[in-house]
Amino acid sequence: MADGGDGTLETLVNLYHGHYINCDVMGPLGNIVNAKYGLIENGQAAVISMAEASGIDLVNKCDLNPLKATSYGTGQLILDAAKHGVKRIYIGLGGSATNDGGQGMAKALGVAFFDKNGNDIGLGNSELSRLGHINIDDINSRIKNIKFTILSDVKNPLTGDEGASVVFGPQKGASTPDLVSNLDNNLKLYAEVIFNNLGVNVDKFPGAGAAGGMGAAFLAFFNSGFVSGADFIIQKYDLKSKLLDCDYVFTGEGSIDSQTAYGKVTSKVTHLAKLVNPKCKVIGLGGIVANDIKSLDIDAVFSITNGAMSIDESMQNASNLIINLSKNIAYLIK
Repeated sequence: MADGGDGTLETLVNLYHGHYINCDVMGPLGNIVNAKYGLIENGQAAVISMAEASGIDLVNKCDLNPLKATSYGTGQLILDAAKHGVKRIYIGLGGSATNDGGQGMAKALGVAFFDKNGNDIGLGNSELSRLGHINIDDINSRIKNIKFTILSDVKNPLTGDEGASVVFGPQKGASTPDLVSNLDNNLKLYAEVIFNNLGVNVDKFPGAGAAGGMGAAFLAFFNSGFVSGADFIIQKYDLKSKLLDCDYVFTGEGSIDSQTAYGKVTSKVTHLAKLVNPKCKVIGLGGIVANDIKSLDIDAVFSITNGAMSIDESMQNASNLIINLSKNIAYLIK
């Protein structure tokens, strides 16, 4: 299962028995990275995860720079998929290193960004401070007839106290209030120019702030539809029918806490399981388990870590930790 973030690409490719295409594209800080996307539905559709080309895991923690990071590589993946003749593209938003409002992605697909003097501006959030005009006349012809579906459960607007910069900027390297404010102001100007030039009000649209504002770009330039990533995959996987005869349901995520209830896959699976099969027991597994999870209706929650471990240690040993915990739970319930 997945909710539009980590694992979405792999889940859909496996579900549809699709295959992967690898590409060398621009990474978040301008370096070349090898990224993949999936072709599914007999080659009629593609699945692209933003994290493949523009992900935070592609950047060393000490090098994170939300003023400079760009989503250009994600646009290159989209363009490559378009060259394969796909009619639909499912975009998983999550795990990004960027805060550029999707400007890099859009630029790779032919959207032009100029300053007030008509000069082309560069990539990254910092360049948005120079933005004066946007032109969409030269969007790549292969893109114009593709239907984009954005898979995300993030409802944050583009700017403001609940926006991309304030809520997600700090984890991407925005280490000071001044830097967060700078990022947010640049996205406010971006939204203003989009409205003035295209008549699309992206600023407070729910989900526009997803993935550093990538949601805003898909809304403004490609008239894309937003759907709950978790609900989309639950439906495609026909999870409802599979839950009818279950005695136990295992679900989880990296951190099970108060945020889990806000549309994340663990809460969605739990709710559906209890709805269609009230007698089944739902067991949650997480790297970190908080105390404030009473509202989730999970019958039992276990941490996969077996003692004091760093996040890096947990990630490196995740497979073995899950196997060992699963064995212990099996002994308990048999």
